[in-house]
Amino acid sequence: MRFHPSIIFYKAPLKAAIVLSLLGASFLAIESYYNLQGTSLCKTVACEVVGSYLTIKEEALIAGGSVFLWILTLILFFSLRYPERFAILPLILLSPALIFDGSLIGFQIFSIEKYCIICICTAVILLVLMLLCCLAYRRVGLLICILLAWTGAFTANAIMERNISGVTPDSMILVGKNAINSPENHVPTVTIIFSMDCPHCMELISFIGQSNHNLLNWRFASVDQNQDAILKIQSFGQRAPSSDNLFSLLQDVKNASPPHNFKKDKASDVILKKNKTTHSYLTQLNIFKIPVLIIQRSDNEQIILTGSDSAKSYLNDLFDKYAKHTN
Repeated sequence: MRFHPSIIFYKAPLKAAIVLSLLGASFLAIESYYNLQGTSLCKTVACEVVGSYLTIKEEALIAGGSVFLWILTLILFFSLRYPERFAILPLILLSPALIFDGSLIGFQIFSIEKYCIICICTAVILLVLMLLCCLAYRRVGLLICILLAWTGAFTANAIMERNISGVTPDSMILVGKNAINSPENHVPTVTIIFSMDCPHCMELISFIGQSNHNLLNWRFASVDQNQDAILKIQSFGQRAPSSDNLFSLLQDVKNASPPHNFKKDKASDVILKKNKTTHSYLTQLNIFKIPVLIIQRSDNEQIILTGSDSAKSYLNDLFDKYAKHTN
């Protein structure tokens, strides 16, 4: 299909598209910079949950979106200056991007029921860009076709069942330690799910570290995804076998700077994968609050607690019960 300059009835929408594309590219570039610093413009749990389902790194997807919009901005500029050569290119770029985006948004809404603000903003930017381009070229029929394709990719997720039943607590464990001089053959195994950036998690960890924690079996899992936290968890895992108090060790590691001699390697990739599994497990249970305690009292009895207050109250009773057996 060949465009001729005479078919461009409106240049104002194309100029608006250039500005919007530039703003979108800058927005995602800033988010990419924050990602490199181990943080994000989006501080919600929903963004973390959505990121945990990606098979590629979230940072790579955002950086790719930024690069795409920078290229699109350049193409839009040339299509304004040289419409006979470049008029078709913005539409060619936007069409697959919108269909891809529709699938991502549909998965969030229908499958995991969590909405990433950055993803929603990007979807709006792409839709408005397509609207402006089609308005500039008066291609209403093409706009309708693209919107129908976006809707198809979006709604396809509504008829697909999300199956993550294979996610189990064992697949997300980072570090474990069994009870010392257990008075019984079987004592509860407690899995604590935490984040290095969660003050309530550290409050609970401090409480357990000052209690009779050696009476129970402990397992540690995390939802952290940023690089600093991953490196600290890697240090925690390496030092754990020689530590008598894993909770005090975890606090020390949290308060320290990431070890300079640690680099991202296969070990840190394994930790990141386990943490994403933890996200999936909690989402499966509709739990979006940490800290979380999973108390396995027997093969047939499991108790899950959320929040530091309820966890401390339950653990107090549990510590008292098993302390009496040792006296």
